[in-house]
Amino acid sequence: MIGAATVSAPIEPAQACERILQPRNALYHHFLIQRMKRDVLASCALSPEERRTIAETHTVFEFDDRWVAPRNGFAGAEDYYTRTAGAQFVPAITIPTLMIHAANDPWIPSEPYVRAGEHGNANVDIVLARSGGHLGFHESGEREPWHDRMIDAFIRDLGTGSGR
Repeated sequence: MIGAATVSAPIEPAQACERILQPRNALYHHFLIQRMKRDVLASCALSPEERRTIAETHTVFEFDDRWVAPRNGFAGAEDYYTRTAGAQFVPAITIPTLMIHAANDPWIPSEPYVRAGEHGNANVDIVLARSGGHLGFHESGEREPWHDRMIDAFIRDLGTGSGR
């Protein structure tokens, strides 16, 4: 049987962008934008104008608005975030899907997961852990993170047919 799983996916990109731009996330935001710019500048055949545009961006929103969105056929960051928001597709999911997220994730809000769960799609299991931060589902004495063990059990259930 086919299935899918996500862990801490930004299913509402606009809200995730707003969260990353909050003052409490300044250090991580600085690291993230510098890494994004470095990776693109190192990996793509770019015109001098594109290089200048990327170099002049200072926020994730600017990067998405001035580089990612236009490069991929979107009118800007808001159009990109709206059209690619995974939350809007949750009600139409037709295969067993496990979505794992932590309520205390500092970068990706949990509210979109709560709203997605309100659709009641029987194919979708949304697990919103109380804690775990951003991909920090680690436990003392366990070799594998909790989310990996959850996904493993989900896949095994799919294989036996006991989960669906």
